[in-house]
Amino acid sequence: MQITTYGLDLAKKVMQLHWVDMETGEIHRKQMKRRALLEFFANRQPDIVAMEACIIRGRVGCVCQADPAPRNSGETLG
Repeated sequence: MQITTYGLDLAKKVMQLHWVDMETGEIHRKQMKRRALLEFFANRQPDIVAMEACIIRGRVGCVCQADPAPRNSGETLG
């Protein structure tokens, strides 16, 4: 199973999602509102989402039923 790492720029209304397709190297950027973001991740396998540490991060993590515990940015994923 290949895990994709997403970068999520949080905002109150419109969020920006970034990721790289590991097969093609293509960089993806997508703006979406909260509901669309939840629908986007609802149909995906478990992945890693990197987001800034703020109050919105906890709200999005809880709604997505994710583990909102922050990781050290230098942590090795394995």
